Amino acid sequence: MVILLIPYINALQNGFVWLDQHEILDGNLIIASPHDFIEDLVRNDGNFSGYHRPLYNLAHSVDRWIWDDNAAGYHGSSVLLHLSNVVLAFLVLACLTRSTSMAFLVAATWGLLPVNTAAVSLIHSKADLLVTFFLAAAIGLILATSERSTTRGRLLFLCLASICYGIALLSKETAIMLAVVALYLCLDKRSTAGLQSSRRLFVTTAAVFSVIAAGFVTFRFAIASVNEPGSTVPLLDRAATFIPVYSDYVTRSLTGIELTTNDAVPIWRHDPTFPRKCLLFFVIVALQAVYFVKVPACRKGILWFNAFLLPVSQLYPILHFRADRFLYLPSLGFIVFLAEAVRFHIPEERRARLIRHPLTLVSLIVLFSGFSFRIWDRNHDFKTNRTLFEPVIERYPDNREAQSVLAREYLNAGEYAKAANAFKLALTENPNVISFVNLDGTQANFGVLQLRTRNFHHAYEIFRTLREAGKNTDPELGFNQAVCALNVGRYEEARTLLLDYLRVRPTSANGRFLLGRTALMMRRFDEALAAFTSYLQVHPDAADRAAVEEVIEGLRHQTATPLSPQ
Repeated sequence: MVILLIPYINALQNGFVWLDQHEILDGNLIIASPHDFIEDLVRNDGNFSGYHRPLYNLAHSVDRWIWDDNAAGYHGSSVLLHLSNVVLAFLVLACLTRSTSMAFLVAATWGLLPVNTAAVSLIHSKADLLVTFFLAAAIGLILATSERSTTRGRLLFLCLASICYGIALLSKETAIMLAVVALYLCLDKRSTAGLQSSRRLFVTTAAVFSVIAAGFVTFRFAIASVNEPGSTVPLLDRAATFIPVYSDYVTRSLTGIELTTNDAVPIWRHDPTFPRKCLLFFVIVALQAVYFVKVPACRKGILWFNAFLLPVSQLYPILHFRADRFLYLPSLGFIVFLAEAVRFHIPEERRARLIRHPLTLVSLIVLFSGFSFRIWDRNHDFKTNRTLFEPVIERYPDNREAQSVLAREYLNAGEYAKAANAFKLALTENPNVISFVNLDGTQANFGVLQLRTRNFHHAYEIFRTLREAGKNTDPELGFNQAVCALNVGRYEEARTLLLDYLRVRPTSANGRFLLGRTALMMRRFDEALAAFTSYLQVHPDAADRAAVEEVIEGLRHQTATPLSPQ
């Protein structure tokens, strides 16, 4: 456990990156009360692309309650979850393989696999850690059920396993594939050979898990329609992209895929490597088929790897297309497959000699040291948005999602020239690559850039168009449009927008101040007096308090209308 912990120590120095700002710091996925959690359970919970992950939200909320805005705590909880998953994997594998040495090597290799760095070091990836924990717990409880001698004991453990499976489904939707794995194990007796269990237990488990999975799917469709992410790319083109994406996942599972966003994946017709990857794909499928038939011990690994990889490898196009964090759960099956294949090809007596040979220990030390160094080095990528995405756009300058994230980063830092260039690239469509960049959010941030650089007419048109489209319902959009309307002389429109904004944000000091300025420009002096007075009430420590009090005094005595504070 110490060896597993060391490579991830420097992850505690990282901050909030990418979606962490939206989900955690902006509070969009933070649960404030038990009532809010129940609301998240029975409705859309704010996750992207129709995802329903209330347990993921709860994990962030617990971290927020404990650590507030200290990113080290969030990273620490992810590292602890990873270590817990490695322990659970070891216990489950020791039971399945009846070999503690085999389980130890597989769990240790998986725990130090560089491709899993993103899942552990990126706060947003906590869903992958949670779903793995509860799936492993569910499997462990089922295996423990087989050891119970009484009906009551078996029923209790089966109920606990079912609860864990339900929690896994509420952590990440890919957990549904465990029901598929369980159904297969019911049919393939050789996969369960050697376990001290009855066939009835496997049948019962598969039936229970299938019912839970079917109930979850029915529930999801009942509470909200699951819409396909908006994309102009034809479904056939996106589905065909499955071949290179799947090939990349398999060939880079040991070396690690760089964290990329969807734009790094070209449509198959525009990918010059597509023919080569097609050939590689069929070789991979053929090898899996041979081992599946010839080596029954490999079946569990092959099944696990594919069951949890296919939902995220473009077979059905979803939000992101290739990212190493998606391999966290499937890679365990990949390592199991490799271990069983090695064990099959090396006779038992020779294995015994190899295990005791000093060169084997040296080889393992070199391998794990290399893995650890790769993890340590990769952790630096997740320090800031710049360290994460600037290397991406160096390799893929047309990566629109990376450009969008960096544009907002530059905007917040006041680097407006860099932000303008990044926004230009983020908003430039490329028909040759698959992109689900958040166009509405990027357009809104581009409008903020125009606002801050005092291009009020351009900013006004951006905000007006977004609000009329009705896709972005963020109240701040209306506020920004009001600021622009005020500065281009549309006072009546600015007043209406500000009144609407204050109904949603009644304690907004900025909203009340701007309403006062607008009322002054419209010569609604009583309204201006009320707005400026309430401004000081909600913001008593305002830096411009003296200037505002002077305006209020002038309005009260109906003297010449003073200029409003800037």
